[in-house]
This record gives sequence, C-alpha cells and structure tokens, in this order.
Amino acid sequence: MTKIAPVALALAIAQLWTAAPAQIPNSRAPRQGELLFFSDSNFRGQTHRVSGTTASLRLPFRARSYMLAPGDIWQVCANTNFRNPCAQVDGSRPDRGVLTFVDVRSAQLTVEGLGDSFSASGFAGPSLRGMASEFFRAPESGGQRVLACRTGPASANCAADTASRFCRARGYAGGAAFQRMETVRGRDYLADVLCSRAGA
Repeated sequence: MTKIAPVALALAIAQLWTAAPAQIPNSRAPRQGELLFFSDSNFRGQTHRVSGTTASLRLPFRARSYMLAPGDIWQVCANTNFRNPCAQVDGSRPDRGVLTFVDVRSAQLTVEGLGDSFSASGFAGPSLRGMASEFFRAPESGGQRVLACRTGPASANCAADTASRFCRARGYAGGAAFQRMETVRGRDYLADVLCSRAGA
C-alpha cells in the first residue's frame, strides 16, 4: 500500500477544500424577491440580505458574490436612489459578475420570478383539458395555491400576468385567455384560469 507523506496529504485536502463550491443551507438561500450579498467569492463569508426595493442601502462589506432566486431580475446601483452607475443582475454569481463598482448603495427588484416549483412538472391543481386549452379552477404550484400577485396588493393586471406565466410554464404558449381572483383568509389567489395554446 502506497504511503502518502503528511505534508502532501494536507496540501491535497486544502486544494479540495478551496476548490469545492460553497453549499448554501436552505435557511440562508434567498426567497423570491430577495437578493443575498456575500463578503467573499463563491458565496462565502458575511451575508447581507436585501428584500424588495431599497433606495438607500449600506452593505457592511464590499460584495464579492451574490445570489438571487430563480427568475428574479434586480437593478443594483453604486449610488442611493438608483443613480448610475447601475447593473442588471439576473442570476447568481460566485464572483462580482456584472458589478464593476465596489460598493452597493441601492437595489430594486425589477422582475420577480416564480421560482423552481413554478414549472411544467408537479401537480398544478385539478383541471379540465380540451384540445387547445386547459381550465384550472384553483391553480397550484409546489403544493400551494398560486398568489394572484407576489409583489404588493393584487390587481387585475398583476393577476393576468401571473396567470399567463403559470400557463406558459404548463406549455401553453398563448398564456392565459381568462382568469379571476379569489380571496381566502385575506389573501388573493388565482382562480378560474383558462390556459390557451393560441391565446385569447
């Protein structure tokens, strides 16, 4: 059996440790509408979580990497009140990525995604399917009713946008031809969504 010198073994372990990507515990990973900054590259070091629009932001460190929820798009700026220079952040990066400036002073969510669970896979709720359309009485995603609007108060326009994204995720290129909202215990959910391959 080949013996490995203690020094060589220690160096090999150190190389593996530094090369392995950081694993983010689920409790620390950003939810939809959140942006998570790290003080070190590869999602390591101190963290600072930003939720929604923040016109005046002071990170306790210079961001070396960042993570955001799937589908979210953020505008990140070097000055307060979203003044230039700014960068559009549309995916997690283990390095500075598009952030050419050293400090972050404001950030705003410009597009909120619907997460990994909002996809063609999984149970979407009972439906009635036709040749070119499908009707969902109470659309579901990840085992939960789909909120009509995830950012702020529910509105007809926001519900229509959410319904169309739901339908496109189910494979209906035409989006939603019809939708309504249903209020349950103070929360507004999508209801009576008609997905269409050809649109309205």
